[in-house]
Amino acid sequence: MDCAEAVTFTTVADYSYLGHLELIVERWMGPISLALFAPGHDFNATLNAIQYARHCLPISQLIRDYVSFHIYFPSGHMPDEPIPRSEVEALNWPFNCSDVYAPYENISPSAIYWKQFSVDFPINVGRNVARRSANTHFTMAADIELYPSKDFIRNFLEMLSGNKSLLAEGQPHVFAVPAFDLDSHAIIPDNKAELMTLFRMQMAMAMHQKSCKYCRLIGQEKKWLERGVIPDGKFEVVAVVKRFSSIPGFWEPFFVSDNRIPDFDERLMWQGQYDKRMHNYAMCLLGYKYYVLHPAYLTHAPGPKPFDEDNTRMFEADEEILDMVAEYAVIYGINEDCEV
Repeated sequence: MDCAEAVTFTTVADYSYLGHLELIVERWMGPISLALFAPGHDFNATLNAIQYARHCLPISQLIRDYVSFHIYFPSGHMPDEPIPRSEVEALNWPFNCSDVYAPYENISPSAIYWKQFSVDFPINVGRNVARRSANTHFTMAADIELYPSKDFIRNFLEMLSGNKSLLAEGQPHVFAVPAFDLDSHAIIPDNKAELMTLFRMQMAMAMHQKSCKYCRLIGQEKKWLERGVIPDGKFEVVAVVKRFSSIPGFWEPFFVSDNRIPDFDERLMWQGQYDKRMHNYAMCLLGYKYYVLHPAYLTHAPGPKPFDEDNTRMFEADEEILDMVAEYAVIYGINEDCEV
């Protein structure tokens, strides 16, 4: 697609998460750039899963139309078999649609190479690979378990075409989208009205609310929650916030941006939990504003994890992150209002 024709949804995962791709494709209906981590024997399983998704599903044509797959792995954990030398060879990888289960269903964690051998998951490498591989001017980086609201691309581009000031040069900005967790019994909402019904029933809540007491929905969330929907669900900017304006450093928003935002720091792994923390800190140092989009939203796959008081992943990266602060001061400048 041309640069201004769409918005690319960029995400990263291993092959066991490909079951989420169908719903994302159906709701996004635009380009999706997916980076897949595939060390060791996961490489073959990943190509099997890709071919199944591209050829064996009711929406396989849409997946072939919209989804680009980008496979990466560390040099110390090469695939067991020779890898395809070209895209053509990869696309000719054999597939079998007669299996009872898709190659990415009912996978035991012990069967996944990086979990079996305790390989660090370089999630930020994947985020950068997916974003750099997009053809469009605007991208939205999100987790593969997050489903976008419908008609996102059309409503977003129509909003911009009707308000050129949102594209004006000046203080850098991105377009933030609130994300919600859903109860395991909730049906994924198609619009804000359905979402708010779930919210009032406490079957939808701010993402990570049950696992992070510091986390929140978005800046000026009350204004977003109480705002009425414009006819036809058209998008608007309902608030403008900065990350340091009464917003804790734990806020890690999802947003639409161009490619001028900093790269994700590839030294931070998924296992450290704060894999996006320095990215948001860098954007704060650079003075980014967050234009809060309404009624756009993301919903997590139903079934939020309960709070685990023994979970130490929230704090493992602190020492490493603090060591990075001096380096970021040289690269991006100093702003004492920004929290790490």
